[in-house]
Amino acid sequence: MMENHQEPNGQKQKSTAAFPSVLIALVALAVIAFVGWKLLQPPPAPPVPAEKPAAATPAPTTPVETPKAGAELATNTEDPICGMNPQRSAQRVEAKFTDGKLLAFDSLACYYEYVEKDTEAAPVRERVVAYDTYKNAEPLLLEFSDAVWLIGLERPVSGAMPPGAAAFRTEEDARKAMGNLGGRVATAAEMKDYVYQYLKDNGVIQ
Repeated sequence: MMENHQEPNGQKQKSTAAFPSVLIALVALAVIAFVGWKLLQPPPAPPVPAEKPAAATPAPTTPVETPKAGAELATNTEDPICGMNPQRSAQRVEAKFTDGKLLAFDSLACYYEYVEKDTEAAPVRERVVAYDTYKNAEPLLLEFSDAVWLIGLERPVSGAMPPGAAAFRTEEDARKAMGNLGGRVATAAEMKDYVYQYLKDNGVIQ
């Protein structure tokens, strides 16, 4: 007759009780292995800073030349020839003479008539208002030789005696104004000949 072989109860309980310890040991070994592997890894390379885009180089600017203009202004409110107010004229002329006088004229015609009739003093400085600034509180005065002129206008400009002429800072300004004023671009010498011819044709000067 065969006898059943059975393990003693005490031995079976010991085997079952040891299982959690073994599991904990395996987990601990895994953790130690993982930590060791992490320690053996080379340190990560520091992040490379992103390059900042190069600042755009500003385009070179062309210096703007300021037209010559003097601070001293004539204060007379009557033209010495025609009696009109030169301070309101779009063709205002200011001239300084050898005798020290500083006078304003409402027009080129009055100015050149004065020059021809006043034999005691000659002009040493001649300036004219820039047409697009004559209404300003501080209008810009240009040297005759620096101005760009329009002559032969369809009619006299505001506040001035004929003939029609106007002065500008640039040729571009003068050509823009031709649409409203007419005329043609001229030099200071051509402007003077034009005004003198008008004075002769009207018997003002010989």
